[in-house]
Amino acid sequence: MDEGSGAEKAAEALRLNILARLAVEPATLHKLLDDLRYLEETGLQPPGYTLRDVLTELRLYRRAGIVYEDLATAKLYADLSILRPETRSTIYKLAATIAEVLGLERQAAETGILESSMSLHV
Repeated sequence: MDEGSGAEKAAEALRLNILARLAVEPATLHKLLDDLRYLEETGLQPPGYTLRDVLTELRLYRRAGIVYEDLATAKLYADLSILRPETRSTIYKLAATIAEVLGLERQAAETGILESSMSLHV
């Protein structure tokens, strides 16, 4: 595997992990970054991404209307409803895994992530 494909895989994982993490529950940028670092430690997020990479992805998602920020709480929210069903399914499955790793199963259950990951899997 060359460096280019490794970097591409890391970038794709970052894109999915950002959306999956925010699908579990809204988070501040600081909390999102902390959780991404923890996912890196557990092997769910390949190393090598930077703060700039995260901010770039968030900017793209904001422009697309997928991620928005509540200015009163500074929390980032993900609206996956505009994504293709296959993409949503992938993100929901990953979100269920992320919720388990981060100890956020209760929040995932409250937002329906666990049910969504199961129903889209069938």
